[in-house]
Amino acid sequence: RRVDENDDITSFFLQNEEVLKVAKNIYEQLDVAESDTSQPRLLLVKGNEEKGQQPFISAILNQPLIRSSSVIIEANRCFHDDPFYCFIPIVTRILLSHIVVRERIQRLHLRYKRSSVLGSLISNDALRAPAHRFGTKLVADELAPFLPVINDFLYKGFPLMKSTAEAKKLKDKEKIEKCVEVLSALITNFFKLEKKRGIISIPMFDSIDEHSKKLLRHIFASDSTLLVVGGVDDSSPLENDESEDGVEAYLRPFIGDTITSQVDIVFLNIMDKQSSFDLFSLVLRRHFPREVQGLSENDEVKDKIMEHCEGMVHVTAELAHTFCTQARKERENNGQEFNLSSSLIEFLGRTPSSSEELIAFRFDKMNAEEQMLLKIASVAGFDQFSFSQNLLETVLLALSRDDQEQIIDMSTVDEDSDEPLEGGIPTSIGGDVGVPMNIGAPDSVKNYEYMFQGSFFEETLESLVEQKFLVEINVEMSDLASMDSVMYRFRNTHEQSVINELMLNDQKQRTHFEVAMYYQSIHGRESGESPSDSDDVSGSLSTDITSIPTTNWQLFHITALHYDLADAHLPALLQYYESSTNLASLGMRDGAHGRLLSAYLMLEKMLHDATALDVDVDETAEQRQQIASQMVKIIGNKDLSDVLQGITKEHLRNVFDGDIVAFKTILSMLIKFGQSVGTIEHEGYKFGSELYLQAILLVLLVLDDDAFGNLTSNLESFPTETNIQTVKQREIPEVDNSMEFDSDTFGSDNFSSLDFVMDDDDLAISFPAFSGLLTFYRDSPIGANQVQETFLANLFVAVTQEANEMIHVLRTKCILSHLYLKHGDIVKALEECEGIMDIYEPDAYSLQLVNTYGMDWPLICVGTMASTYLFRGQFTAAQRSIDFLTKQMQVIDEFASSTKVMSRGTVSSYYLRLFDLPRAYEISSGIAATQYGYFFKEHGTLQETLAGKEYSLQKKEAFADSDGSLDLLSILSSGNFDQVEQKRSMLRQSAETLCDRGVEAIQAAICQAEVRNLESSPASAEVLGKQLQYCQAGLIYLNQTLSQNDANNHERRKNYLICLHQKAHLLFWHHTILQRFREDFVNDSVNDLLGLEGEEMHQLRECLIECDELSKKYDYLYMQLLVGKSYIDLKLDGVDGEELIKSAIEKLTLPDRTVAEELLTRIDT
Repeated sequence: RRVDENDDITSFFLQNEEVLKVAKNIYEQLDVAESDTSQPRLLLVKGNEEKGQQPFISAILNQPLIRSSSVIIEANRCFHDDPFYCFIPIVTRILLSHIVVRERIQRLHLRYKRSSVLGSLISNDALRAPAHRFGTKLVADELAPFLPVINDFLYKGFPLMKSTAEAKKLKDKEKIEKCVEVLSALITNFFKLEKKRGIISIPMFDSIDEHSKKLLRHIFASDSTLLVVGGVDDSSPLENDESEDGVEAYLRPFIGDTITSQVDIVFLNIMDKQSSFDLFSLVLRRHFPREVQGLSENDEVKDKIMEHCEGMVHVTAELAHTFCTQARKERENNGQEFNLSSSLIEFLGRTPSSSEELIAFRFDKMNAEEQMLLKIASVAGFDQFSFSQNLLETVLLALSRDDQEQIIDMSTVDEDSDEPLEGGIPTSIGGDVGVPMNIGAPDSVKNYEYMFQGSFFEETLESLVEQKFLVEINVEMSDLASMDSVMYRFRNTHEQSVINELMLNDQKQRTHFEVAMYYQSIHGRESGESPSDSDDVSGSLSTDITSIPTTNWQLFHITALHYDLADAHLPALLQYYESSTNLASLGMRDGAHGRLLSAYLMLEKMLHDATALDVDVDETAEQRQQIASQMVKIIGNKDLSDVLQGITKEHLRNVFDGDIVAFKTILSMLIKFGQSVGTIEHEGYKFGSELYLQAILLVLLVLDDDAFGNLTSNLESFPTETNIQTVKQREIPEVDNSMEFDSDTFGSDNFSSLDFVMDDDDLAISFPAFSGLLTFYRDSPIGANQVQETFLANLFVAVTQEANEMIHVLRTKCILSHLYLKHGDIVKALEECEGIMDIYEPDAYSLQLVNTYGMDWPLICVGTMASTYLFRGQFTAAQRSIDFLTKQMQVIDEFASSTKVMSRGTVSSYYLRLFDLPRAYEISSGIAATQYGYFFKEHGTLQETLAGKEYSLQKKEAFADSDGSLDLLSILSSGNFDQVEQKRSMLRQSAETLCDRGVEAIQAAICQAEVRNLESSPASAEVLGKQLQYCQAGLIYLNQTLSQNDANNHERRKNYLICLHQKAHLLFWHHTILQRFREDFVNDSVNDLLGLEGEEMHQLRECLIECDELSKKYDYLYMQLLVGKSYIDLKLDGVDGEELIKSAIEKLTLPDRTVAEELLTRIDT
């Protein structure tokens, strides 16, 4: 076996005093762990490669007393942010210890005999270890159906675990959480089965990805006796004099709330001169056991070694190995005349002192073939990425083409072919991107083909391993699915970086491009038919399949990186976007967001480069640019950036090389990035709106002349109009209901790369940009004015007319309905909503709407208008809308559309408003238990909580004195409870717009329910104090929403009125409770936190008066009824209350009067 450098260092550390001390401590903790299974422990070794951190950890784990008493599994090094990457070898060993998994691998191997992943698993040492007895469970029964979720995250889609219906039904957002739960159970259960203490070694503990951190927190919350040994970098804040709070704060993301007494830390230092010499001598002793004896007294050698290596462990071992390689050759040549001491002194005298120079020195000693191959490897293996032998072979062949300087005429090439091209860069991936075609190879190896004769190539590659530049790795631990059975990675990043810097920039770009082409060429081979989940082996399947198809997000990403580094911006953008799409399908929103950002940065470079082009722009194109820019300026209410001001259709045609399909993909990327920014980033609506505006501009620039002419003629006079009522009405086109939406309509078959225009059929791609920007304008504090909104809305209506598809008609009706509502034309808003109910069919449109616009907006709109009908006292119409929603909820697939669960919250709130509490409770039950997240989940969960508490109170069943996980009283201890946050999240504002009340209003209502619930408790100062706290918390929540700058605008007035009404009742409770306290508990103190004592009744009247005035002004007869009832119930003025109720009822239709009278009766009960 080849002796590895790390083996020497580990051997050196085996007798290290600190290692022995740590190992003894671990062993002595075993007895404690067996009696106390409350929590795993953590041992951290702080240092770096220079201090020998990894060999130090290995030396601890290789101590005989540790190995004999523990089950040790080592994690992978954390090279990238791939989810759970470091846990792959751990999980693989666990799975392979079970007979069922072993049998499945054997069956798959019969079918896919040349699969590299299967080959690697078949040769895994874990298969030769004793298996757990048949029937042993991997995890508990309730988790067993979800084991397949690990396939996509750890094995890149390789079907190591057989698929199940339960796993397939998981929504994207559920997958990560379920995977964490399954992996934690797998690991903790495995060590329990082994009946020995488990030790997991994580070399780069502080570099693990966010998902692995979540997994560790889950593990550390278990009752396992596990010990985790991790390496952390010197930059981590774990110094001896650090405060305990600082250490806890640093470790909390990794281990949660584990107490620091469960954590031990070891600090490593640079070696001193004697230790450096001892390590150097240990390496020499392997090769020169007799000759090394006389070196111990040579101070000159010790000084030179310290001067060269500066006490750095790996540099010392590396220098020793370099000397041994040369000294062995000298001994072979000189025989008895060889003198180790003099040879070593001479070597140290001529060897460069810096590590960079030493690496270059070693490189210069290599032959030309090794140098060439190592250069290619330094490009393929940048940033610690793994690479395959097949890749190196393919790139080397590409670089040896005779026609290296030639760019192929792509008009003669089949763009649909997956065959690699013989030189040149295809138009389909960006045309002539200026990638240099020469890598600066020595004349002796201008033609590399001879390297593939016999075993020459393999021997050259093996020599790079022997010289310790490269290391072999297992296929399942590589960065992507490979066509090879052998994968490699640079031994350390420093050596890779130094070798890479020996290349010229054009050489690197050329090689990066060829590497990207190689990876893109295997996309097709990775996207074929997936292996069957059946356990039966089909004889019809070919046994010479090289690899089983896998998820491609990593493959797309690494392809994009290499195109990016080759300055091939368009193909890099397309690959980043594909990677994002794959990540989104796994529920990895943050990862998908990062890839979208990378794609957008590529677009920015493309547009910047486009403005620098010398392009002939005719008068028509220039005029188009001016008109489009003016339209976007009106929508955005500001000037375009300098780059966008200079972009014309001709610039875009040039930079996209006439590829309209790629251009449309860019539009989709911009829109998805806008959606992602708006939901993930703080105040993301700002940048998100910029992205939507950019997409709209690009559409207007490339739209064909006829379609653009139609738009401008329809909107010619509109920019001067400021009121939506004066905008000329547009007829909604008649739609052929037999036509089905087909996203493939927008495929490449419908376009010619020579005709760089978007026609009417292409416009649908851009619709989510219009819709998303209107949503930002409606729900965010972006401050859009009426001109912006109305112009954008009517432009959206105009462009959707061209598409003539019902889902877009439905979406524009929703937009217009909300816009009418926002600007106070409630009648027109309700008319548009009625039109929606006339044409909506859930089976035909629901999923299309969700896929195109993110939500089933027609149902959201109907829910909004149902509450509007209710507040206007049009109870019959409101019930018709609610019945419509209820009917649609019965046919919508909840797993495909979160609109169903959102609608349950809407309907529940409606029945709460009618005080029909049993129905409100029934329909809301289960919202909080929904496993997947969605935008309105917080709102829906609060709604369910409120409905449950109100129903309990109606039945006179007291509930536990607790708001559960809501922790509503925590706001009282915040230092800024009296401050109003004007830039709230979009959820807060959306809820107040789309529902009858927002998040803060529901929180306040729950507080009021808690106050009423405590009325059933025996009177005491403590109970009254708790009631007062709930009053104070509720009033603070209400103040947050009532004090918003736009709280009383048309679209949020329902929430505003409800909050005024709730505030009046909470003020009454505040007054009553304080009065009781002063009378019954004179000696007890009370905290009037808000300073309201004595002012409650005055403020209460002001709230009800304002509520009454607004209700009369805007014909909100429902609120007029509630105000009148409050005057009576709070004993303020019974006569005025009766008069308000009578006045409101007289304005109602006869059917609505019946509902109103029933409502008043229910309030009394």
